[in-house]
Amino acid sequence: NLRWRKDRVNVCYYNFRVYSSSSWGDQGNNNSSDGGTADYNQFYKEMEQLSCRLADGIICLSEHDRCALHKLMLQDKEVEDELNPTCCHQEQKKVREITILPPPLRGDVCKLARMIDQQHQEGGVSSSSLFNMYLPEKARKALDYAHQQQGTTIPQQRLFLTCISRLSPEKSPHIFVNLLQQLGGVDFLRRHCLVPILCGARSVESYAEEVIQSFKNVCSSDDDDSFWPCIVIDHHLGPKELAAIFSHTVLNVHPCLYDAYGMTLVESAAFGVPSVVNCGGKVGAATLLGENEGCVALDLSGMEEEIRTETTDGKNDSNEEIDGS
Repeated sequence: NLRWRKDRVNVCYYNFRVYSSSSWGDQGNNNSSDGGTADYNQFYKEMEQLSCRLADGIICLSEHDRCALHKLMLQDKEVEDELNPTCCHQEQKKVREITILPPPLRGDVCKLARMIDQQHQEGGVSSSSLFNMYLPEKARKALDYAHQQQGTTIPQQRLFLTCISRLSPEKSPHIFVNLLQQLGGVDFLRRHCLVPILCGARSVESYAEEVIQSFKNVCSSDDDDSFWPCIVIDHHLGPKELAAIFSHTVLNVHPCLYDAYGMTLVESAAFGVPSVVNCGGKVGAATLLGENEGCVALDLSGMEEEIRTETTDGKNDSNEEIDGS
């Protein structure tokens, strides 16, 4: 089937994301006067079809992407080229054989996770305290405060409810805020002694500021009688910071509705933390970990409502060191 291509090296197309099936509505470049979204999608569609056409094998990261590439190939008129009678057969073969290949866990994160496991096996220092020195100061203070409020003889070590996501519209961190709001916000968090922590570098400044303000309004209280902390870390986390946060995390929330892979799911699982993900095979790592095993699959699309940015009455900066303001 490949005889007509014998004069060149075989090519593998490794797709990390099917951009033509992504939404470009929030990227800031979608001016109706210049075609906007339609132009972007058409460009990526043509380039991805060309890549599939030229490749002898195709690899992608998720079931969602495999279906999207499958659809692109079936729509590609160029595969009917009469000069290559074996072309159509070859394209059909490629459609059947698109391979999903999950990327490996980063070596530095894997090493840290194994250190924690070894300490646990040897009965040494607890996993939650092994990397305490790498916790950001405001996170450490919030954790200490929450432990004091537990009032139990055997305190729960994992108190963080964590979201690690770049603060940009396509990553949808506002869904994390909306989820916490639906659960009951600060009252729910205080009742279960959970500290919400939002981590991620600012990508779109105006959007990031909206999400952070809404997160604080929903998840924290500065009232003397009902104070509760929430944490914002708006920079990229190094592996040791990541290990420290996940060591204290009870549940990770991955809010992105579509993510070709989602490495933070695998990183959180390495530290024994399950993740909430959008259902339907739209997050690649969920296939590897197993929905309702390493992941809890929910329909998060219903939480795509506009984030609320009204300021809460009585907000002030008196607890800045703890709530991450």
